Amino acid sequence: MNDVFKHYGIEHLSPSSINTYIKSPARWIIRYLYKKQLPGSPAMWRGNVVDKAVGYYFGMMPNQKSKRSLTKVQTDALDQFDYLRRDDKANGFETDQDKFDKEKELIPDYIATAIDHYKDCGDPIEYQEKVLYEVKGIPVPLVGFLDLKYKDVVRDLKTAQRKPNDITYAIRRQVALYGHVTGCRPIVDYVVCTKHKSEVHSYEVDNVKGHLKVLEQGAYAIQSLLSTSDTIEDIAKLVMPDFDDWMLSDAERDIAMSLWRIK
Repeated sequence: MNDVFKHYGIEHLSPSSINTYIKSPARWIIRYLYKKQLPGSPAMWRGNVVDKAVGYYFGMMPNQKSKRSLTKVQTDALDQFDYLRRDDKANGFETDQDKFDKEKELIPDYIATAIDHYKDCGDPIEYQEKVLYEVKGIPVPLVGFLDLKYKDVVRDLKTAQRKPNDITYAIRRQVALYGHVTGCRPIVDYVVCTKHKSEVHSYEVDNVKGHLKVLEQGAYAIQSLLSTSDTIEDIAKLVMPDFDDWMLSDAERDIAMSLWRIK
C-alpha cells in the first residue's frame, strides 16, 4: 500500500493520537482503527467545559459577538457538564455518581481561577487555533489545536486536582508542537482546585525540538505498524492490551477483551 493512512481512513495525526500510541498501541488500535466509541470521564469533561468557558469569557468562540460574564460562563459550563454525562449514558456508558458530583461541585472554582489567571495575561490573540505540521515521509499532516495564543507565548490550559511535580512528557510533546509552529514560547498552566484552595502553576516547555522529534518518531512508528497488513485484525495480533492499565475504564477493558477475543 502506498498510503497506509488512506487505506485505514486516517486523514491526520495529532499529538493526542501519537501519545496514545506511545502509551498503549492496543488502545490506539481500539480508538483509531476499530474507531470504537469510548467512554468519557468526569475529569475529562471538567477539562472540556473549563476550557470552553475561558473561550466564551474572552469572546473567542466562533461567531461569538461579545464577551460573556463570569456567572454566565459558569452556569453554561455546569449545563454542558450535565449534557456530556447524558450523552455518554446514551452511548451505553455509566458514570460513577460520586466522582461526577465531586467534579461538578468544583467547576465554578476552576473557571473563576482560570479566568483570573488569564485576565492577568491580557486578551488572547487566538483561541483554539489550528496548527499544522508536515512530517517528512508521512502523507498525512500532524494537526493540533492550541488553547490560547498571545504575542509571543502560547498557553495550554490543564485542570488538575493536585499540583503536578512536573509536566508529563506527553504534554511536553503536545505543547512543543504549538510552540514550534507558532514560534512562541510554550507554557502549560495547571489550574488546581480543591475544597480548600485554588491556584495556578505554570511551567515552560523546554527542548521543543527534542519533543517534536519524538512526535515525528511516533508518526513513523504508526506508519510502520499500519504497513504490516491491510487488515485491522492482523495488525491487532501484533500487540496485546494491558488489562492492568489503570487508565483503562471498565468499558474500554470490556471492548479490548471482546476485540482480542479474551474470555
